[in-house]
Amino acid sequence: MAKRLTDVPRHFCGPYSQTESSHEIKTPALLETASGEGPTAVRARALNLLAWSRATEAGEALRRVLVHTSEDAALRSVAAIQLARLEGAASEKDLLPAAKRGGPLLLQIKVARALGMIGGPACIAELEKLAASENKCLARQAAFSRVLVAFRARQHGFEPKLPEYGQLEPAARRFFSLFAEPVSEEQIRSCESSRIDTYSTEPAWQDGLYVACGPRQFLVFLDARLLDCGIAASALQDPLLLGIVAQRPSLEAAFSTQWLLLSWPADRGRVQLAVYRPSGELAMQGFATGGGEKGRFVLTSRELNEQIAVRGVLAGRRFAAIESASVVSASSFAKRQKRIPDLLRNFGPGDLGENMQANDTVRQRY
Repeated sequence: MAKRLTDVPRHFCGPYSQTESSHEIKTPALLETASGEGPTAVRARALNLLAWSRATEAGEALRRVLVHTSEDAALRSVAAIQLARLEGAASEKDLLPAAKRGGPLLLQIKVARALGMIGGPACIAELEKLAASENKCLARQAAFSRVLVAFRARQHGFEPKLPEYGQLEPAARRFFSLFAEPVSEEQIRSCESSRIDTYSTEPAWQDGLYVACGPRQFLVFLDARLLDCGIAASALQDPLLLGIVAQRPSLEAAFSTQWLLLSWPADRGRVQLAVYRPSGELAMQGFATGGGEKGRFVLTSRELNEQIAVRGVLAGRRFAAIESASVVSASSFAKRQKRIPDLLRNFGPGDLGENMQANDTVRQRY
């Protein structure tokens, strides 16, 4: 039976009208459209749908577009990302030559991102060259992809440099529990059917966490392989790509990967944590402490003049509590003429958990 466009997640095919959403996905027609001479937007949509359908001919169609220099740069960029999604690590043999050939800026950025999604250690040297680009967007994407590749291989020496903690405003003292619960079977099916970008991790679907913060909904999945071998011990020894965070803008939309969780060994028996957007932009940073079956973490972010702080507990394979703090702006501190101790600077093994109230829903469901 042919697939229908109503089954296709937005990050594969973009917005559709109601009329279009009733059409079935027909591989021969898509192949003809993708290889034809129609508008770039139409051909890009065909390539996206081919990748999602996993048709036998999809990989070859994507490769043809990627290697032809006469093709539009935007179309070749789509081919690079979808080839990584379709073939995973096997697509490195096509993406690495594309990175070496260079080309339009947009294509270079997307190829660098695709290599970050699936690439192995052989990609690091080429990503280092791209990271030296004068273009800030390309340099940031390539540098971050290099980090992802190295962290998947547990290679030291590629740890990113984070902002000094002294430059961050102290977070507020009062924390409140976020609504959080284990992911539902429906949410797991949604993620699997939409084929969210896993960045070569193996998400522990059944151990994932659903978090609701106002209208925003998030799913947090750690790598099952790390959970199986003991994530706390591994994080104290090697740099790791811990997992992914997916988000959906509305109940009708599909989840898509919006953040990546990284860690590497720090001082005082702590683990440095960082949350990045796929583009390489730093979203949050912090520390984790503890060992054995329970670990505690705290993360802060800064946007404009305000911060958000999140802290929680990872017990075994699952999160046991998630809390967030209100944020104090720089101007407020200046008016009050006093300072609150920096949460991150003074964070130690005993700083969390004394007054933390576990989310009742999580405690009951776990």
